[in-house]
Amino acid sequence: MLTACGFKSAQAPQDPARILGDLRRGHFDEALKAARQGQKEHRAGAEPEFHLLEAEAYLAQRLVEPALAILIPLRISTPNLETRRKVDLANALLKKRDFAGANALLDRLITQGGSGSQDPNIVEAMILRGASSWFAKDPDTAGDFWRQATERAHQSGDAYHEGMALSNLASLPYTQGRWDQAKLYYERAQAALQQAGATYLRSIALSNLSVCYAQLGDLDQALRMLSQSIEMQKGGAPSTL
Repeated sequence: MLTACGFKSAQAPQDPARILGDLRRGHFDEALKAARQGQKEHRAGAEPEFHLLEAEAYLAQRLVEPALAILIPLRISTPNLETRRKVDLANALLKKRDFAGANALLDRLITQGGSGSQDPNIVEAMILRGASSWFAKDPDTAGDFWRQATERAHQSGDAYHEGMALSNLASLPYTQGRWDQAKLYYERAQAALQQAGATYLRSIALSNLSVCYAQLGDLDQALRMLSQSIEMQKGGAPSTL
């Protein structure tokens, strides 16, 4: 960028927290570009989080093979980031429908995390484990994982994972046509996701909430929810669910 004097100003270094924010807002291309730039700005071996963010940008777009190409050979010495890598790897396996591989990895992480762990990585592992149970047509087990994840995230003040877990939990009554119960979960989910600044997932929750209101006969509120969802998606990426 040129200054008033015509010289190029120094570009601010890439910030992992900002890139993660881009991902949660659905700005996947921007996040991917910034993650790659962050790798170039740091010494070899000092940029594992930027590699994780690149993989997560691919996973957000369901591009599993490029994500696996990063995650499998990546070696991380920081325990928290290594746990995150394993959660991302399980997410990739789940997207490939390798349920056995994903479950084995997730079960180990959840067990190692300990009873009542509020580590966001472990909470996300529980959400993914619930999704795997859902795909296996075991809604009871899925619901158990999602309820535990909701409680742990709420206790730790982790609004992002609380909203994610609640959105998944809402799918149980939603697919059964229990619109009142689904509405309550989606309302809580969108409020938590709003607090977390996660406009991408919030737009999906609002879209589903719109269906609940329509099924309950409140068409005005359904339209308001749908309008909010559309406006949010204009600022990010379209729903891939």
